[in-house]
Amino acid sequence: MASTSASTITVARTATLHHGDAVTGALAASQPMHISVALKIRDRDGLDAFLKSAAKNPLGTKPMSHDAFMANHAPTQVQAQTVANYLTSMGFKNVKVSSTRMLVSADGTAANAGKAFLTSFSQVKTRDGRIAYANNSEVKVPALLGDKVLAVLGMQTVNQAHIIQPRRAGSVHTNDLVGHDPTEYASIYSAGDVPTAAGVTVGIFTNGDVSPSITDLGTFTTNHSLSPVTTSVVKTNGGGTDTSGQIEWDIDSQDIVGMGGGQVGQIIFYTAPTLSFDDMNANFDTIVGANAAKIVNVSIGGCEIDAQTSGAAATTDQILAAGVAQGQTFSISTGDSGADECGNGGITPSWPSDSPYAIAVAGTTLDASTGGSAAYNSEVVWGGSGGSPSTFEPKPVWQELLVSGKFRGVADVSFDADPNTGSIIDVGSGTQQWGGTSLAAPIFSGLWARVLAAKGTDFGFAGPLIFALPQADFHDVTSGNNNGETAKAGYDFASGRGSIILSSAINDIGKPIGDPPVADFSYTTQALHAHFTDASSDDDGTIIKRFWNFGDGSAIGTATNPNHTYVGAGHYTVSLTVADNDLNTTTKTTTVSVAPAPGAIKNTGFEDNGGAPWVFSSPSLRNNSGAEPAHGGTWDAWLDGKGVAHSDSVAQTFTIAAGKTSATLSFWLHVDTKEVSNVRGFDKLAVGVYSTGGALLGTVASFSNLNKAAGYQLHSYDMSGFIGQKVVLKFVGSEDGSLPTSFVIDDVTISAQ
Repeated sequence: MASTSASTITVARTATLHHGDAVTGALAASQPMHISVALKIRDRDGLDAFLKSAAKNPLGTKPMSHDAFMANHAPTQVQAQTVANYLTSMGFKNVKVSSTRMLVSADGTAANAGKAFLTSFSQVKTRDGRIAYANNSEVKVPALLGDKVLAVLGMQTVNQAHIIQPRRAGSVHTNDLVGHDPTEYASIYSAGDVPTAAGVTVGIFTNGDVSPSITDLGTFTTNHSLSPVTTSVVKTNGGGTDTSGQIEWDIDSQDIVGMGGGQVGQIIFYTAPTLSFDDMNANFDTIVGANAAKIVNVSIGGCEIDAQTSGAAATTDQILAAGVAQGQTFSISTGDSGADECGNGGITPSWPSDSPYAIAVAGTTLDASTGGSAAYNSEVVWGGSGGSPSTFEPKPVWQELLVSGKFRGVADVSFDADPNTGSIIDVGSGTQQWGGTSLAAPIFSGLWARVLAAKGTDFGFAGPLIFALPQADFHDVTSGNNNGETAKAGYDFASGRGSIILSSAINDIGKPIGDPPVADFSYTTQALHAHFTDASSDDDGTIIKRFWNFGDGSAIGTATNPNHTYVGAGHYTVSLTVADNDLNTTTKTTTVSVAPAPGAIKNTGFEDNGGAPWVFSSPSLRNNSGAEPAHGGTWDAWLDGKGVAHSDSVAQTFTIAAGKTSATLSFWLHVDTKEVSNVRGFDKLAVGVYSTGGALLGTVASFSNLNKAAGYQLHSYDMSGFIGQKVVLKFVGSEDGSLPTSFVIDDVTISAQ
């Protein structure tokens, strides 16, 4: 999201107004604002590598301790204090650093926020009748904070999350479908002899005053002759007094206990004052910072595009990634607006169920018997259930085998949600029947609490584990739609993998199913073209998926025997990952070398004959040191890097054969510099074509210290104008008299057709 100028960095876009939202004027400068600055965690690449390793080998990677996260990945105290000092200098009060140091919150006014983040604000009457405000332009922070700040939340209240509004059953039931007591779900979803959730702490994400729901939970356990549930309330940002969510928290708590077998260790209600993006992320931060509950229910959501625009989605992803590293699972409803949560006529899922660091739980219409031996008959997609691919969130590694496309697939699993087959809960002095995906999510939360009781609370994040299960461990929901996505055999966006059959799944969760496949392949090359032949096998099943990584940054291939054409000569690390019908995977990796057909440029990688026929301005330019390693092979050409006024060159005379219709020059270049300017090119590299008499015929490309990059970059240019001519290709590097810049060249080819 971030963009930069000389002095500021953009961390959020202009607030999005939807159809029905109306600007009513400028926001008063004195308007109170509570804001949160989200700080970037340290070594995000390292954390992502840990999460990927855990996803691929969940039993071989123990969750990270909270102390380890704080020591290695949380923002430092100095970083947090720098942001806190900036907020104070801008006039904010009550500046606080969260326990994880991922959020710095403060209270101020619109005037403070406009000055600090270089924007202005309008007052808006929202389509649902609220009086809100919105930032009129991008939110920016000073460049000196750019390496620390991920997002600034609280700059608008037009877009916010909402309770996945539970729906009450209608008076008319169709097809003889009926509601269910919360205690029946354990039987319906085949908990069997799986231990109850006794001893397992479950968290519930809430807002406002939850005391009426705690009272109703006591009524529920008394009426069902169950042991009382130990409860506690943790208030984020002071909590709140709103009791409008009572029905939702009743559904969450009573159905978690019911699916949990009538017992849980304790329930912690984490409550925020509002469902603003600011308060939402503060509550997530509280839950992750405490690390007390390894399964957390979230029956709340909103439009993923609004969350992306405001920076809320990036903030949530970072916080939940920390939770996943600690072994926490967030069970999140996919929403009750069908496939179009944003209501714009498109296909968009609900945030935060779209996060790659959560379990997205969709809803079904359940056909099951009732009573003490309630039994499952069938399920179809409930039409109101959310579920559709994300428009921007990347697909997590644990979805790779079953989910098509490159974006996060929502949903993951599904359970009862139709109000007419919903849950009969205790509310006040009576009972009421309610549904929605805000019922489906707590059913999964109670189920996963039983898995943790059986496997241990340090078992880890549920995503990779449930996507490694065989299809036989699920009721596959194969019919119904949500007005955008349709159920089918196997995984689909409307129902995910279906509902879990716990008595079967508990035997497979975390265990290898069958023998892994053997990955193998051979290849042949002709010039820059490679043909790969899959020779993989599986003794106890079949190969169902193939993923080819050709080693050049191109798209992953999935064909059985693919062809691939490389842009330039070089040595490429190619891997084939195969998956069998039990979803086991194995990978084979090998190095594939390609070079253009003989002609044009010789000794493309400087490997042979002391570099000849290349002509170096100094023999030392042919390099094989570890300081600037080759792109492929052992040798490269290292120009400059001295830090004094200096010039180096390397050249070769060649002829592009007459009769060709096109020709392309390709080479790999690594620019490594100590220069600090982002606007001036002090040290330069020119790529030119000369006559054999030394006259410049044309400059092909120019580079400078401004082209610095972490590794080699491939560059390609048209050389068709020189077909049939004998010419000289020459790389000339020049430095000024101060900081050094190295221009390292390798695998230079000219291909002609």
